[in-house]
Amino acid sequence: MVEIAMVLVFYGIALGGGHLYLALRNEGSDVPPSARWRYLAVLIILLVTGAVLAVTGEQTIATIELRTIGRAVIGVTIVGYVLTEAVDGYRTVRSS
Repeated sequence: MVEIAMVLVFYGIALGGGHLYLALRNEGSDVPPSARWRYLAVLIILLVTGAVLAVTGEQTIATIELRTIGRAVIGVTIVGYVLTEAVDGYRTVRSS
């Protein structure tokens, strides 16, 4: 459990630290703050889901393994993130 927590903290800081700092300060001209917040939300969902799967992946809910549910959550999160970023990018280009 300690190893899992340490890995999650490391990845959270390494992958999200800069985005969190710039989003809080509302800085960074290359990436808008709204995109940074979306990225951080996806990162949190993926890290929490990964932690749940690492700790309790073999358990079942009704007849479905928790690992299957977790993979579905990860897949939907990634697809939703890509679609949201694509739509936001399209709207930004069209409004210019």
